[in-house]
Amino acid sequence: MIAGKSVQHLDQGASLTSTASGKFKGFDETISLKDIEDVIHCYPDWDYNATEPVNEAYAKIATVENSELVIHDTHEAQLLLNRLRLMPQDKIDEALVHAGYTDGASSIDRMRSWITKIETDLLPSFYPPPEGKGTDPKKFTPSARRDQYVRWANSAVSTFEKAISMGGELSYYKHALRTRRASLEKTWQEAIDKAKNKSN
Repeated sequence: MIAGKSVQHLDQGASLTSTASGKFKGFDETISLKDIEDVIHCYPDWDYNATEPVNEAYAKIATVENSELVIHDTHEAQLLLNRLRLMPQDKIDEALVHAGYTDGASSIDRMRSWITKIETDLLPSFYPPPEGKGTDPKKFTPSARRDQYVRWANSAVSTFEKAISMGGELSYYKHALRTRRASLEKTWQEAIDKAKNKSN
């Protein structure tokens, strides 16, 4: 959230492929309804079955219900979409460069090390060891939160593999931010139009 020229609050998505708790998430080429739901609902770590209502401010504008994006405030939703459309792509590219993303061997080596960490350390931590012992039994119980972490980790591996194939993080993220914006614009506009038609 930005007030004036100052950043007041960084919400989920401030980091492209990692979380504050040291886990990984993917950055696919398109934005899915599940991605939108992750941001709007933003379930806390302790809510393993995703039951606590959070981010009420977001919910006043939109929610994901029965695998469908539902717009509750078409005016505010349209304003948000207009702001997204006004953002110049070259400014996004510049921000990626300033953030330190690069192409080449160092970028590729870094991503390969992350893939190894995810596959050998992170993903196995969500499943019980062969002997059935674990320090946190709740972690091994199927839940909305655990399933989200597993989905994010697998998506991160896919993201890094695509970036490696394109020569590095910078090239991939420049590409992905273009395609993600296009997919978000389409999904958001279609939901706004549907909400307006229902109100008429």
